[in-house]
Amino acid sequence: MEAVVSASDGNWYGYYHNERVATVCGNTTKAVPRIGAARSKDHGATWYDLGIILEASESTFVCNTNNRYFVGGVGDLSVVLDRSGQFLYVFFSQYGRTVAEQGVGVARMVWGDRDRRVKQGAGTDKFAGQEARFFMSGRSTYIIRFNRRDVPSTR
Repeated sequence: MEAVVSASDGNWYGYYHNERVATVCGNTTKAVPRIGAARSKDHGATWYDLGIILEASESTFVCNTNNRYFVGGVGDLSVVLDRSGQFLYVFFSQYGRTVAEQGVGVARMVWGDRDRRVKQGAGTDKFAGQEARFFMSGRSTYIIRFNRRDVPSTR
């Protein structure tokens, strides 16, 4: 688990980085990271997997990338529940096709939907609140443009 949030009912909700082999790219050892959720009713002794909540579209993968590990995807996350307990914010790394789709992303999920599971695709069981589901099918948009000249020199 990369992040855990304790709910008012005593359940713990864990969020994890999961990697699957990038089979869409043929014979490769590179992976596609994605983000999943799980629930524990015994303070982390056991976990019930709620499934993948965020994953990048295959259209954003770059099979011939110079990246030694990933062809695209989302992962390496942190989460925070807002003060009102209404929304969970997921901050994550995104490895998109274009520069505008790379960097740190943020998704918002209705906290009340945290146990909701949604059928998507043939035999694929995924968990998602309405906003997380929208994000999974949406495209990333940057909010702060990064320029190399903005980075201070380390010399």
